[in-house]
Amino acid sequence: MGEMTHEENYQLDVAGYLILPGVLSSAELAACNAALDRLQPEDEPLRWSEPTHTPLSALRHHPVLTRYLEQICGAGFHIDVSPHLLRSTEATAATPLQGGGEWVDWSRAYLQHQGMRFCQAVTAVWALADAEEEDGGLVVVPASHNSTLAAPEDLRTGADDMGVVAQPVLNAGDLMLCAELLMRGLRPWTGSGPQRLLACGYVSDRARPSA
Repeated sequence: MGEMTHEENYQLDVAGYLILPGVLSSAELAACNAALDRLQPEDEPLRWSEPTHTPLSALRHHPVLTRYLEQICGAGFHIDVSPHLLRSTEATAATPLQGGGEWVDWSRAYLQHQGMRFCQAVTAVWALADAEEEDGGLVVVPASHNSTLAAPEDLRTGADDMGVVAQPVLNAGDLMLCAELLMRGLRPWTGSGPQRLLACGYVSDRARPSA
C-alpha cells in the first residue's frame, strides 16, 4: 500500500480534511445502499450484529481507510465513535457547529511541527450517495482545526456563516477524512436524492487507550 502523497498531506494540514474519490467499488456501494434500504427508523445506532448490515460494518475497517489512518494517527488506533448516519432534512434546523479553536483535550489534538504530524483523532465519512453543491447536509469550516481563537457564536449557531462555511461536494463512493478538531455540523438537506453519509470516529491509542 502506498504512502500518502505530498499533496494529500498538504491538503489535510491546510484544510483539516481530505476527500479520497471513488474508494468504494460499484459492488461495495450497491451492497451498502441495499443494506441501508433495509434499515428501519429504530435502527440507530446501527446494529452491527445484523447479517443484513454486514456491508456497512465492513466499512469500519476498510483497507483504504486503515491505510490512511495508520499514516495520519499512527499504527495504533481504534474506533472511538460508533458508525452512525448523519441525518438532516429540509425541515431540520441547522445544528451548532462543533470543533475548532485551540485544542485543550490532548485526545483531540492536531499539530504539525518540523515535519512531524500529531493527529490524535479522525472522523471518517463515507458518501453512499451524492452530495452535490448547495445540497446542504454536512458542512465544515476549512482550516478551523488550526485556529487559536474561539469561534463567534453566530458562526456556531448558523446565524452568520461569515463566508467561511463550506459544504463538501461528495460523490457516492468517496471517503472524507476530517481531523477531529475541524469545525463541522449539519445544515438542512435540500438534495434531490437521499442523504446517505455514514460517519465513524477513530482515536490514536496513545491519546486514549482502547477499552
